[in-house]
Amino acid sequence: DNGQARALAGDAATPFGQCSDALLEAALRNLDGHVSVAGLTERFDETLIMLEAEFGWKNLYYVRTNTAPAGRHLHVSDAERQMIAERNRYDCELYRIVAERVQARIDETPGVARRLELHRRGNALYAPWGRFTHRLRRTAVRATRSRPPTRPVRN
Repeated sequence: DNGQARALAGDAATPFGQCSDALLEAALRNLDGHVSVAGLTERFDETLIMLEAEFGWKNLYYVRTNTAPAGRHLHVSDAERQMIAERNRYDCELYRIVAERVQARIDETPGVARRLELHRRGNALYAPWGRFTHRLRRTAVRATRSRPPTRPVRN
């Protein structure tokens, strides 16, 4: 329960189901005191723009991997959704706060829309090369893992 809040709070000791407001408060203190940029998966490109602005990083192009096929969704009942929300209420609150902060940071950063457009164009140009190199690396790793290690022959 509340895995993100626990991670940001540095709390691995609280037993399951016993998280409290103190956990969220610790997570937010650490977020404020030790994290320069917090982002959201669904606002990944905007997060990269914030990283670029904060640290001067350039060419933050990427290839999507390990994603579900388009249109494939897991059915979750209302009862299951309610149970998940209850057991992760501090994560939900943390998410809400970070989402507000991300939007505020985007709003206060000059030229985000233009930089986002340029980033997306660059990423579209990078994608074919990135997919190729990603597959090449994956193939090389598999090839080295599938062979048994060779041992020197002793006479």
